[in-house]
Amino acid sequence: MMSRRVRRVTVKRRRVLWLALGAMLCAWLADGSRPVDAAVTFTVTGLRGGSLADLGSLGPHRQTTHEELTITANPGAALQYRITQTLTRQLINERGARLDPQWIILELTGNTSGTLRIQGPARLSSMPTDLFVSSVTGKAERLTLLASVSLPSAPSGTIRDAPQAGTYTGSLSYVMHSITGSVVRTQTMQVRLRVEPIIILTLAEGFPSRISFGTLVPDRLSEPRTIRVQLVSNLPGTVQLEHVLDDPMRNQRGDEFPVSAIELSSTFTGGERTSRPMTQRMTLSPSVGNVSTPSQLELVYRTVVPEHQAAGMYRGTIALSLSGTTSLNRDRLRIPMELTVPQILSLTIQSPDGGQPELNFGSPVLGRPSELKALVILVKTNSGRPYQLMHSLSRPFVGKKGQALPSDALQCAPALRLDGSLQAPLSPVPVSSRGLIYRSDLHGTPLDKLFMVCQVTVPQDTLADTYRTRYQLTLTPP
Repeated sequence: MMSRRVRRVTVKRRRVLWLALGAMLCAWLADGSRPVDAAVTFTVTGLRGGSLADLGSLGPHRQTTHEELTITANPGAALQYRITQTLTRQLINERGARLDPQWIILELTGNTSGTLRIQGPARLSSMPTDLFVSSVTGKAERLTLLASVSLPSAPSGTIRDAPQAGTYTGSLSYVMHSITGSVVRTQTMQVRLRVEPIIILTLAEGFPSRISFGTLVPDRLSEPRTIRVQLVSNLPGTVQLEHVLDDPMRNQRGDEFPVSAIELSSTFTGGERTSRPMTQRMTLSPSVGNVSTPSQLELVYRTVVPEHQAAGMYRGTIALSLSGTTSLNRDRLRIPMELTVPQILSLTIQSPDGGQPELNFGSPVLGRPSELKALVILVKTNSGRPYQLMHSLSRPFVGKKGQALPSDALQCAPALRLDGSLQAPLSPVPVSSRGLIYRSDLHGTPLDKLFMVCQVTVPQDTLADTYRTRYQLTLTPP
């Protein structure tokens, strides 16, 4: 009896031992802390193979670049797992500038039985990110992770922002976890992105591409003409902005409009307005710091046409030049400028004291020349062409009683020699018909002041009366 009891106890103990070993084995299989089975595989490779995620070069001629990573995972058993991504080393260039991770856009795809935790494009985060959770049976999967970088641009395609130029390097860690959180496998990818130097000047949207003052009358201030320019640069250090009159303002005949007659006011974003006369070459900013965040420059132009500026349409070109430390890092923006000066040809006649012009000889002594009377003649012109001045009488002197004075009763002549050539002697001569008294030079120089002196001789047999006529002066081409 005793031996049978011992056997039964022994068998029972063996069964308990086997049950305990079985329970330990199940716990070991479920626990990710167990030694890694050789059947477990987890790889992350770039498009060109290896552990380098090379995003290529980004610049003015390639505004989008990308890299494709292939992730393969096999737990080696029917166990659920998940995959995470962590930016383990920030992307930094050779000058220490850090690239904001959110410049990188991720998109995860795959024909999978699990769950993609990134739905659609998502920005890279500095924090650990869940990429994928497998099915409960832990099916082997093959996933594609597309990483891309794009420079933001306006509808016109112009770049609006860019990271600092340089080569950025960092690292991403991909981890395969058991569903309980234990690490099964880890893969590290080195990341590289080259950002080319970018320096761009563009006209802001909604502003004209030329500066047109329209038609301007001399000695009057024009309406302001405004343009706005956007600056983008990712160069380290400083850049300089210059304002240059590339092509002087000239009309059809080659007459030049003085650049100093144009006033320029400039304002950078958040800065103060400065105003000064334009010159051939101007530095609008001694140095603009890194303007990778776009800066805007507002330019306001006003002008006054000088009094004797020649007529015509004046056209020229302004150039804005944004440059870095080398001539290769430069962008230029050319802006046409134009204005029209209307042709002016005017004749003004006044008395020597500035009053209304009149030749009043009073009551001269019959048979003798009267006292001299004077008129002041002014000619304004900007045509650049020669002109001549003619004088005549509309009719002879006629009294109220109908008697007329002889046609040669009135004698006139210029009293001063100015620019041009006098066509009448300095002593008065009869004004009976249309006669030439002044001819300008070949450039049509305005006549600032010409005195015409006149006298009248009344015959002795003239009836007492008031005699009147009209003395006429006319401007004509030669």
